[in-house]
Amino acid sequence: MFTLENLRLFKLAAELGSFSSAAKSKKCAVSTVSKAIAELETDLGVQLFDRSRRIPKLTDSGERLLVKARLLFQHVDNIGQLAQEMINETESHIRLGVGPLVTGKVYDTAISRLARMFPNVRVSLIRESPHRLQQLVLDQKVDMAVMTHMDSDESRLSAEGLTSIPLVLVCSPDSELLDQQPVDGQVLYTTRQIVCTGMLDNPRMQLWIYSADIWDATNQEDMMRLVEQDLGWACLPQEMAEERFQLGTLSRFDTPANKGNLSLDVDLVRLNNVTLGPVCTTLAELLAQQDS
Repeated sequence: MFTLENLRLFKLAAELGSFSSAAKSKKCAVSTVSKAIAELETDLGVQLFDRSRRIPKLTDSGERLLVKARLLFQHVDNIGQLAQEMINETESHIRLGVGPLVTGKVYDTAISRLARMFPNVRVSLIRESPHRLQQLVLDQKVDMAVMTHMDSDESRLSAEGLTSIPLVLVCSPDSELLDQQPVDGQVLYTTRQIVCTGMLDNPRMQLWIYSADIWDATNQEDMMRLVEQDLGWACLPQEMAEERFQLGTLSRFDTPANKGNLSLDVDLVRLNNVTLGPVCTTLAELLAQQDS
């Protein structure tokens, strides 16, 4: 039966293009590499290199084996990393809470980098209202949360500022709001506004509600669909609205009622006096770096 070491030397020689390059990389004699590959060929009963030339070249069988060897050693290396993670008491599963107004741009790069650093760790993204997320963090049902407008009266939680999400005012291209630009504040007050349900749970977020007539939806996709049907106007993250602008299903408008730039501050919320594991600590650091 062939050994992993012989297979590894075969893979190295195939990828580096010669037995001598593989020997130099492994700091061993060329004869050691040549012998290992010859033993592998004997064990498998196939010729892996054509040695009729000065520099041996992979045969068709060798090309096929190289593909499988690469896959095998990915798993072998993964097992080694998993063992190290168990020694370091690395978390096997982390849970990140995400607020309803938080866009993927806030966390997507951090999550991608985390997956490369800890490929054996399961990640769960849990999207809930700000009030619900705070309770999940308090109950330790999520490890941390990226969210807007944490309740500042909750002393058991800490909030670290991460970034700001630019917002835009949107309506249907068929909306009468586009007949006047900028839109008068009184007109907005008397025109239905579509809001995120999470805004209703937090007194600070209610400052974003202008209209006396509101409908609400628990997620922003539903909000956009309602606006596209000309059932009201909304204040949405620019990142989410841009694609709909390009498709022509949403239009942007301005109003003098808007004092300054529209944006939402996003915080990383976690439980005080609780030591995070290595994966959660790394994720917190990556999230803090994402906007830099």
